Amino acid sequence: MSEHKAIYDVTGLDCSIEEFKMRPCVRHRYSPEFVLPTPDEIKFVRTALLGWPQTKLGAFLGYPIDLKGCPTVRRWERPVDANNHRAIEYNAWRRILLAAGVIEGGEDLQIADRYLEFIG
Repeated sequence: MSEHKAIYDVTGLDCSIEEFKMRPCVRHRYSPEFVLPTPDEIKFVRTALLGWPQTKLGAFLGYPIDLKGCPTVRRWERPVDANNHRAIEYNAWRRILLAAGVIEGGEDLQIADRYLEFIG
């Protein structure tokens, strides 16, 4: 029997990693159900699943960092209606999900192979 422990963090999302895996933002971009993650979903993965500050996430992804953290990550986590909010790049999001154990890389490789067969 598997235990589904809820994870609580500052974003207000209270779900287990298994529940998070079912969210539309975790789907592959070629899935019709896929939607970009919300700022709260990005922050949830960063804080509750990875336990990383913005600085570490920015360094992991290769973005510039400073004493206040990572400006790029900070913009992703700003409210959508804020003038300095930026949507996260899809590839960065997938790397974050992979690092957090939310997805496995094999799925993306299988989808890439399937699309290559389709166009080939």
